[in-house]
Amino acid sequence: MRPQRAKHCPHCNHCVEMLDHHCFYMGGCVGRGNRRVFILYLYTATIELGLATSWLFLHALGIDSSASATPEWTLAVVFGTIALGAFAFIAYMAVYQSLVIAANLTTNEHLNYERYKYLRPPQADTFPAYKSRLHRWLRLPLHSLDRGLVRNCVAFWADRFVTVLPAAHTRHTHSRSEV
Repeated sequence: MRPQRAKHCPHCNHCVEMLDHHCFYMGGCVGRGNRRVFILYLYTATIELGLATSWLFLHALGIDSSASATPEWTLAVVFGTIALGAFAFIAYMAVYQSLVIAANLTTNEHLNYERYKYLRPPQADTFPAYKSRLHRWLRLPLHSLDRGLVRNCVAFWADRFVTVLPAAHTRHTHSRSEV
């Protein structure tokens, strides 16, 4: 039987546990086995591109203003502009991935949450329901897998090392008469 959050990837024709997305840049699927490495790659690429962009533009500004038409200055500006575009794209992906991790979702679940019935919270009258205005603005719906920001992040980064409590609305609570 297929695990609940496993999905079939039509690009590589594999069933992937916790499929986040198919990455054409990496040439494979991002899922449970490599998602942390992918996120760390995004974070380090963001830092590296930020430093490279800064260095290129500072280098272009440091060149004598009378030499603004030299090939060195032109190359610094062209590569700085390309690096700035790559930095913006990678930084956006890193922030987006951080948000879906904080919500305990994958990219696939976030983009298609209305299709997956297992995400529906049991008490929600309308779907999607949102916890707050921020969740609505970010389009992060209330769902059955959400444990709260801290627990979601701990579950993602340390799921093999730490037992994380289930979502608050799925825990069984005892009334005083039952205890």
